[in-house]
Amino acid sequence: MTIREAVVEKLVSGGQGLVRLDGLVVFVPEVLAGERIRLTVGPVHKGFAQGVLVERLTDAESRRTAPCQWYGICGGCDFMHLTEEGQRDAKV
Repeated sequence: MTIREAVVEKLVSGGQGLVRLDGLVVFVPEVLAGERIRLTVGPVHKGFAQGVLVERLTDAESRRTAPCQWYGICGGCDFMHLTEEGQRDAKV
C-alpha cells in the first residue's frame, strides 16, 4: 500500500479525522484537526475511504495522553486523546 501524507482537516462523528486526498474523503482514527500525518488508504467506498494512521508527524496543541488505560481498546470514548477544552470545542 502507498503511504500518503496529509493534514487532518477536522474531527467528525466517532472521533475520526477527515482528510481529503485528490478529492477523496478519507476517515482516519486517532488523529486531531491540524495534525500532519502519514497514512495508508483502505478500500474506497462510494465517495469515501477508511484510512490507517502510519505516523503522526505533528501533534495538535489539544492532544494529550488518554487518562484511561483502556482507551483505544474498549471503544467507549472517542475523544480521550483531546484535552478537556478540546473535547468541549469538538462537541459543539
